[in-house]
Amino acid sequence: MGVFVTPDWAGQDRTQSQSGVWKVKMGGGQLCPVDHFIPNEGDKSDPSGDWVTFVPPSSLRSISGRPLRSIVDLASPSPSKHLADCAIILDAIRGKDPDDLSSKDISLDDPFSIDITKLSVGYLDDADMEVVHVLASKGVKMVPFELKYAVDSVQGIVNFTMDVDMLAHFDEWQRLGQDDDYESQDQWPTELRRARVFPAVDYVQAQRSRGKLIQEVRESFTVDALIGSATDWERVCMGNLVGLPVIVVPTAFTNISNPPSTDCLRRTAVTTGIYAPPYQDSIVLALAMAYQSVTDHHRQRPPVDDLGLNDSIPNPPTVTYPPRLLHL
Repeated sequence: MGVFVTPDWAGQDRTQSQSGVWKVKMGGGQLCPVDHFIPNEGDKSDPSGDWVTFVPPSSLRSISGRPLRSIVDLASPSPSKHLADCAIILDAIRGKDPDDLSSKDISLDDPFSIDITKLSVGYLDDADMEVVHVLASKGVKMVPFELKYAVDSVQGIVNFTMDVDMLAHFDEWQRLGQDDDYESQDQWPTELRRARVFPAVDYVQAQRSRGKLIQEVRESFTVDALIGSATDWERVCMGNLVGLPVIVVPTAFTNISNPPSTDCLRRTAVTTGIYAPPYQDSIVLALAMAYQSVTDHHRQRPPVDDLGLNDSIPNPPTVTYPPRLLHL
């Protein structure tokens, strides 16, 4: 487990903010069978290294019993090596739940029988062209594309919505002063203390902006799917707010930053995202499976070297995370 609970094959440091990362790492390293995990908006892309992350729209499957079910925690197919596994898990967890009024009984097309040669797929400016060329060679119509919307800061909407929702859940925890016992005082305690003073008017305006964003993205989404960066935080937040199914797949490997030694074998994966309109999960599954059918990035495993109990965990973390933007 040392490879997975210390700075990992993706070269990232351990943080308390990555709630779904550890199950992701185990699935990616094939330390456990395929399962499901609970991602938040960052887990769509943050944990993805040599494995696949798939997050479908929330109303497709139940969020009953999730601690932060209204915005953050959602049950999803587990990150795995093969997209076919994700398709099977999604079919098992989808459907109407009487304990979750937002869930719907939606029947999806079989991703294994979709004719991808009939699909029109747009690729954004930051798309991995290797993915574009592979899908084009499989007969997919690939076209340059730009997703347009007028909202200034999608991340700002996510922050207002998520922080208030989380504090509503952890209200008693904060009032009792238990946030003072949290290990990393510069992370969630600060985040949630700030949420208590958000103006109610600004919160309502954030939801109005979200509604505008949803309408604009759906009107602009004139192709069957999109290929683009999976690490652009604004796009990750946009997909979360609009409800776009997204699959993150590894497409290459490169040396990690700040290796522990000159002969370190560890690599970090270069990933790309495949996005589709809401409830078109079968399309992203079909496209990603087509890509995996002629590549082997998803079959790679972390090298086994002397990593383990003697690994040190940098404190503070060496990875710099972008500041959270609150303007709308």
